[in-house]
Amino acid sequence: MKMYEIVRSQRLAPHMINSIIKVEKLRADDSFFNETGIEEEDVEPSIAKLGMEEDDEYKAIVEEFAIKSKEFLESKADETAKMMAKAQEVAKQREA
Repeated sequence: MKMYEIVRSQRLAPHMINSIIKVEKLRADDSFFNETGIEEEDVEPSIAKLGMEEDDEYKAIVEEFAIKSKEFLESKADETAKMMAKAQEVAKQREA
């Protein structure tokens, strides 16, 4: 709703409207922002400023995320490989 209010309240060039829509969509999809109201770009400089990169608890969180991310990407790779194999089978059946 917010993006529509902005567009309606202001006369903007079409490219500006598209930019606003893209930013608002990114915000809507950003669960961290939605839960905290804090932009991700504001978090990283604070982490560096506070020296949290050296904190054991922070390192554990980053490592846990890296492991989960790797597992997720590997599961998607397997899923994609299965889909591609199925698509190739269908293509071969159509040729025959």
